[in-house]
Parts: sequence; structure tokens; C-alpha cells
Amino acid sequence: MPKRLKYKYHQNGTFPALPCIDSLVLVFESNLAGLHRREAALIASDYYGAEIGVPIGVTGRCYAIPTKDRFIRMLSLREIKAYIDQFIAYTHSKPELKFWVTNLGTTTGSEYKPYNMAP
Repeated sequence: MPKRLKYKYHQNGTFPALPCIDSLVLVFESNLAGLHRREAALIASDYYGAEIGVPIGVTGRCYAIPTKDRFIRMLSLREIKAYIDQFIAYTHSKPELKFWVTNLGTTTGSEYKPYNMAP
């Protein structure tokens, strides 16, 4: 059984102060085109090394979770959950890291609300 994770919450829209500790990973929503152009994805690209063209998983000091397809249309909740499950498995394999998770799937123009994403 994996070790239980500890959670600390941060204000929506906030980001860790730069420079941040090496063990901190910024988790942001991406698209399957790997274009990091808006909101948290742009910050991940500009300040945390997220690479353009890397839509899923570890990139720079980040972890990308797709919520949109390669045409920038929202993925279904089932598809997003599969990527979140991959991320959760990754967190269990890296207990030495801390993850700063931004809002996923609920940003500007999204059809989902936090109560859709919470489960």
C-alpha cells in the first residue's frame, strides 16, 4: 500500500516564490498539442522550464496534466481522470518531491467547475 500523502492548500491563482526549492514540482493543466500559452501553463513554460511540445508528464521543474486535446477542446472527465491517475502514481514513486498543483480543468473558458473536477 502506498504511503499516504500529506496535503497543504494554497490560494487559487498563486504560485511558489522564485527561486523555489529543487524538490518542488509545479503541476499545471496542458493540452495534447503541448502548447503552453495561457495561464498556469505559460507560467510553467516561462519560469519553471516546461518545454513546448511536451503535453504529458515531467517537463522542466513541472508536471503537465492534459485537460484539452490537440485542437484545444476540453477532454472528457474520464480522459482527464486517466491523466490524473498517472500523476498520482508518479507522486507515489517520488516521495522526496513536493507538488504545487494548480487548478486543473477549471480555468477561463472551461466547461468544468471545481465540483466536476474534485472527484
